[in-house]
Order: sequence, then C-alpha cells, then structure tokens
Amino acid sequence: MLKHISVSFILTCSLLLSGCGEPEAQTQTPRLYSSADLIFSYPGNWKTIKRKEKERNKIVVESPGNTVVIIIPAKAKRAANLRKFARAFSKSANKETPITSVKSSKLLKTKGKYNFQTVTEKLTINLLGVEIPHTRIYHRKIINQKAYFIIAQFSNEDKKKIIKGVDMISGSLKNIKNNGSV
Repeated sequence: MLKHISVSFILTCSLLLSGCGEPEAQTQTPRLYSSADLIFSYPGNWKTIKRKEKERNKIVVESPGNTVVIIIPAKAKRAANLRKFARAFSKSANKETPITSVKSSKLLKTKGKYNFQTVTEKLTINLLGVEIPHTRIYHRKIINQKAYFIIAQFSNEDKKKIIKGVDMISGSLKNIKNNGSV
C-alpha cells in the first residue's frame, strides 16, 4: 500500500523549520474543502493541495508554518491495520528524506476523538545537527467500504497553536458519496 505514497515532501515541508514559529490555526474562520466524494473544514490560514501519485489521490493540508495533514483514501478491504500503516509510513518517510535523520521513534496507541482509531508517534528528527521533537498522529476510519487515513505531523513546540486545526479537519471529514461522517 505504501508503494503508492510518496512522503518525502512531508518531512521536507515540515522541517523547513521557520525560526519565526507556527502561527495560530485560524479555526474561527474556516475554509471548506469539497470534492466529488469528500468534504471537510480546515483553518482559514491553511491551504489544501490535491495530489495524485500512482493512481491514488491524496489531499495535503499545509499550515503557514511546518504542520502537514495528509488524507489518503483507500478501499476498506485493502486498508492495513493502523499500527502497521503507521510503522510503514514512518519508515518510508524517514528513508525518503535524506537531509534528516530520525534519532528515536515510538508508536503509542491512543484513544482518538470522533471514534477514530488513533496511533500517535513521538519522534525526534535531526536536521543538520539540530534535534527537534515531533509528533505524528495517525487516524483511520472505515465507513461504507471506504477507509481514510489521516496523518498529521507537527513539531511539539507548535502543538498548542495547531491542534485545533488538526482536530477540525479530522472531526469534520465526511464521505459525500456514502452520506456519512468519517
């Protein structure tokens, strides 16, 4: 499954560590993303990019700083278990980003909001000799034969500024074709 996911841009974007820091997610002025089968709200100061890689669409939501949220649809029958997906995603992301190295990485099962299955990864990323603690939150929800993986990556020091934005995306995600919340 991960053969279809190129993740090098995640760490690259996330690790263009602006010394000025991450701005607060503007959840009071949300934007709406809508496609043929998917709809969700996201912070007003963030942007979305739809990418197609190897016949798989994914939506990337980027903050003005270094937070990245990725939504990857999959057929429910082929959706890996979330912990296995998180391990493979992490390994792939770490391998595909040559200017960084991950000093430590630990997967923790956590209780997610919105009835999502959730796994949290705590990692320390080394960028040119500077160690930066990061978090990746992985969500998975299956509804009407469709699965969605939602991956959020952010530096730990920015969590208070961006977590409401990450929660907004996860909590508002709906599958239009199947008329259900994800």
